[in-house]
Amino acid sequence: MENKMSLLANAKNVETKDTDFLGGKLESNVYLCAVKMMYIDKNQSGAVFANIEVAVKTDTGVRAYNETIYMSNKAGEFTFKDKKTGEDKPMPGYALVDTICKLATGKSLTEQELAQKTIEVYDPQSKGKVQASKEVVVSMLKQKVQLAIVQQTENKSAKDANGKYVPTAETFTKNSIVKAFTAEGLTQTEKDAGKSEGEFKEAWLKRNKGVVIDKTVKPANGATAGGASKTASKA
Repeated sequence: MENKMSLLANAKNVETKDTDFLGGKLESNVYLCAVKMMYIDKNQSGAVFANIEVAVKTDTGVRAYNETIYMSNKAGEFTFKDKKTGEDKPMPGYALVDTICKLATGKSLTEQELAQKTIEVYDPQSKGKVQASKEVVVSMLKQKVQLAIVQQTENKSAKDANGKYVPTAETFTKNSIVKAFTAEGLTQTEKDAGKSEGEFKEAWLKRNKGVVIDKTVKPANGATAGGASKTASKA
């Protein structure tokens, strides 16, 4: 069967390499997850994203988690020019999704089986679920992978006098997927090295488990941004 990659056509020659970098909400932790849904789409500006819904195994049971990960710029380009080296590098979001696919199935994102399917998705206008046709990554469904999900604090945004969105002093807390491991806990680097037991996961947990990452910035108007710097999660 021909694998049509309409929205990912520009990503076919993008090579990614995972790096081991320590750098209501789920606590910052590494969770075993099963993929319930994954589809590719783009927003009104043209940026391509992957919407991933997983069943997360926690200490208190299994819960759903959904995240939209942007993989391209508005022009649909999956790479950016590195200012230091001048080299083309994959967008961070694309590299993350590609790594998740590799660790779950052994194949990159552009090698996955896609199919146009009518599924239930959230509609921001009606603020409810609607039926819509999406490009589903069917080969990722029911696959298992461990995901490092952090809890982080960011600034809310608002339009300034010129209609441009800028950070405000008001903050909010969100979850974000920042790292992926095989179902057995290996990174891509460790898997490629033929290791049967991983070491990086434990190092990541030692630094990040239970921590709320402060990603706030000082607003341009001089107001003090909220948020605590690397405090233990109370969620």
